[in-house]
Amino acid sequence: MSFISMTGDADGVTYRIDGRSARFLYPVPPKPCMIMRGSEISDKFEEPKALVAEAIFAFRRFEEAFATFNQTGPFELLQQFDTDENCWKFRFLTKKHFPVQLEAIAKTVVHNLRAALDLMIATLVRCSGANLSKQAGFPISKSRQSFEKEFKAKLENVPDRIIQLIRRLKPYDGGNQALWALAQLDNLGKHNELPPVAVAEVSVAVRTAMPGVFLSPEGEICLLGGPPEAIPFGHDRGFLIPEGTSPTRIETNDVELYRFDAALRECVDGVSADAVVTIGPYALTRNFPVSDIFAYLIHLVQRILKAVGRIWSPN
Repeated sequence: MSFISMTGDADGVTYRIDGRSARFLYPVPPKPCMIMRGSEISDKFEEPKALVAEAIFAFRRFEEAFATFNQTGPFELLQQFDTDENCWKFRFLTKKHFPVQLEAIAKTVVHNLRAALDLMIATLVRCSGANLSKQAGFPISKSRQSFEKEFKAKLENVPDRIIQLIRRLKPYDGGNQALWALAQLDNLGKHNELPPVAVAEVSVAVRTAMPGVFLSPEGEICLLGGPPEAIPFGHDRGFLIPEGTSPTRIETNDVELYRFDAALRECVDGVSADAVVTIGPYALTRNFPVSDIFAYLIHLVQRILKAVGRIWSPN
């Protein structure tokens, strides 16, 4: 008979079975990023505001198109036992590729957001009564040094207070990475290099309950039972994340996602994989779900428009 022990802490649980060990971490709840209502952006920025609204509309279309595609069962998690290595392996299979429509919608989102920032600068210049130069636009540079060389030409005839605000944003690689990512994603989209990429993350249902220990509806620990609605301690954690694993980009049709020693079958109840879609290279978007990327970029552009609108007093 196998000897099994379990220890737990605030971050997860660790199993030890006949000298082997495995650790599983509690999933971290996502932090939602709230998109502002359009009314919070000054009407002085009518064109940029309209472009942001179009980006939000395209974002919703992307979510709907991906949900429809996901209902067709494009992915499969295949479980196999490897007798040579005495372990269970889980492979992520791609049966259908993303429709071209998703890339087209993604390009619309990032381009409208990038253009909204440029139009904000154009609005500021025109309202000052000055002519708009060919270089005018919202500066996003490849480095701080490049930004220092470029921002004066791009922000010519822009009020000083707003120039100072933009400088504080650090819109360059190594400064504000979200703005740098927006500019790069827009450039990739112009060259048809912004295809959606699946990212899969494995999660494991493990027996985290402790014998004789229960959790009451009020969150109290109860020994040898408890009130009628008490549940075994640990069952409220649901699926956990195996330590050492991370979201994996699915860039081929067959990817090994996870494996565990056969001895751990004593404590693993089930394995699942959640697939999300991301865009852009890992260096830019870090495999974050595209819904999080779009929501954050929309929120960022809205905040910039709102901040500039508060301090701007057109003639």
